[in-house]
Amino acid sequence: VRQIASLLRDKTQDPAVVVLDERGQYVISLVSGHLGGANRLAQTIARIISGQPVITTASEVQNRPAIDLVARELGLAIENPAMIAAVARRLLEDEPLWVVDPEGRLDPWLGELPQITWLPDEPLAVQEGGAGVGIWVSPCLAPADCSCLILRPRCLVVGIGCNRGTMAEEILEFLARTFEHKRLSLGAIRNLASIDLKSDEEGILEAGRRLGC
Repeated sequence: VRQIASLLRDKTQDPAVVVLDERGQYVISLVSGHLGGANRLAQTIARIISGQPVITTASEVQNRPAIDLVARELGLAIENPAMIAAVARRLLEDEPLWVVDPEGRLDPWLGELPQITWLPDEPLAVQEGGAGVGIWVSPCLAPADCSCLILRPRCLVVGIGCNRGTMAEEILEFLARTFEHKRLSLGAIRNLASIDLKSDEEGILEAGRRLGC
């Protein structure tokens, strides 16, 4: 632990770290059990060497869904990871939690939990019925004043046409204005699409790189 302490950043960046005793009796998930995959790695190693995996993350101990793992399983981008802990605590302690998920992506994991209140994808519904902490699963922007974990499905394909030599900045500024007007998040873009003659258009390619799509 002393050797790796200075290398640790946060749970969204740290790699899996697994520790074994010298006889291989115990395989301990030490760092990044969920997003880094240390829990899964510890179980795999323990199975290979006939050891005992040691998993101490609360969601596994209490057999509750780990929202960060659920997001990864569904290919949802975690837009504000600082909210993971608040949501995870409510899931573990059976505290009220509202969810906006119009496509029902979380239903297989959260659908039977009694503390969940499912709300429609409307800002007014969240403001009226979503007091407290919630989960927002939508390409649409969440209301600015709500406290929620934002899980962003990358589900939008955006058609781009432009003159030759158009800079990426101009394309991105236009997208930002359009998405703000439509209450959509740039983080929901999966692809930029254009005619094949634009396959080498540097402005479009650079815009895609900056958007991570």
